Amino acid sequence: MEYAVSGNNENLDRFNLELNIKQLQNEADELMTNAISTGGDKERYFEEIEKIYSRIKALREKLDSLQTTVIEAPECNKEIKRIAEFLENEAFEMEEYDDTIIRRIVDCIKVMSDKTIVIILKGGFEITEKLT
Repeated sequence: MEYAVSGNNENLDRFNLELNIKQLQNEADELMTNAISTGGDKERYFEEIEKIYSRIKALREKLDSLQTTVIEAPECNKEIKRIAEFLENEAFEMEEYDDTIIRRIVDCIKVMSDKTIVIILKGGFEITEKLT
């Protein structure tokens, strides 16, 4: 949404940060599995896991900072207020798909590998739906 309002691509950065965190967590899980199953020196695995969690911590701090920046951005707050007013004044009974309304309230849609979609509304509210 920040990008749509101000041209700032921080929301794309947020998505990349979340993706990197998830990938690092998967790497740490794999290393932990290897450490448990190995009969040899486990210290190398634990050192590498520690490095990964250190990187995850740094990424989470950056993500928190980025989210705070978006929340405090005047353009973002102005857009949220505009959308809230729109929703208050709109008779919100959708009987059929309305592209104009969807474009006003949906920031992005992510299709996840576990057969779910995450719909991120402008303002940061997320809705997760399971695909069947």
